[in-house]
Amino acid sequence: MMNPVALFRSASSRSSSSRFLVKSSTPRDEGLESSSDFFDESCMCSGSHQSTLDRLYAWEKKLYQEVRAGERIRIAYEKKCKQLRNQDVKGEDPSSVEKTRAAIRDMQTQMKVSIHSVEAVSKRIETLRDEELQPQLLELVQGLSRMWNAMAEGHQLQKRTLDEAKILLAGMPSKLSGTKKYTVMTPSLPQRLARSASNLEMELRNWRACFDSWIVSQRSYVQALTGWLLRCVRSDADKSKIPFSPRRSSGAPPIFTICIQWSRFLDTTCEAPVLEGLDFFAAGVGSLYAQQLREDSRKNLGG
Repeated sequence: MMNPVALFRSASSRSSSSRFLVKSSTPRDEGLESSSDFFDESCMCSGSHQSTLDRLYAWEKKLYQEVRAGERIRIAYEKKCKQLRNQDVKGEDPSSVEKTRAAIRDMQTQMKVSIHSVEAVSKRIETLRDEELQPQLLELVQGLSRMWNAMAEGHQLQKRTLDEAKILLAGMPSKLSGTKKYTVMTPSLPQRLARSASNLEMELRNWRACFDSWIVSQRSYVQALTGWLLRCVRSDADKSKIPFSPRRSSGAPPIFTICIQWSRFLDTTCEAPVLEGLDFFAAGVGSLYAQQLREDSRKNLGG
């Protein structure tokens, strides 16, 4: 009987790179034929990222405990060795010396078991890092890239539509020369417009705050991942070259390249103009209909 858990893990541990290459090689029109493709791609095919991080944390905690236990055994072992040397120098009773030697042999066995446990836990962490975390990060970065490309295309289309509308509106007065249109505004309409503008301004400022928080969180996440990966690098690697060229470092894992490139991209990306533009847009929306409301109020008082 097939184990469903094993089946799920084998299916979820596949790398997303092959799936991305297959999708990127298909014509663009095919991706537009089905509106469900975008929602299907929103689920990570390389497994749950949160679950992988939770298990990595649990194994890292286990590794920390094993290292601490091994360190305590090593300290006790060194004390026993020192005690044995003192006993040999002083010529103490052979039974006491033999008892100390037996304790040393027992500690040597414990140290071997501790080293084996540390190596086993470290191997498990490396397996999770390379077989699950790496394809998940690759899929995440590729998904973010597709998202920003789609948003950029949408914004360009919106701008083109607005530019065409401006041209159309600019040509309307000449065609409608000699005609005048008057709009009768009910007393409650200015209040509704001002209230709608206020709500839109609030949503824009909330959007701005969420965008700022998202970028900051993304930078912090990449920095935390990179810092953790640095601890995974073997001690014989040249750590001075790792932050700049991970491929030249024999001890750097392949996943390090993804995090370094991701971190560099975020460092070179300046979100300040976007945030300032959102602030300016929100302030303009908030003041536009408020000014219109004041003008209408003055007209009503004057009338």
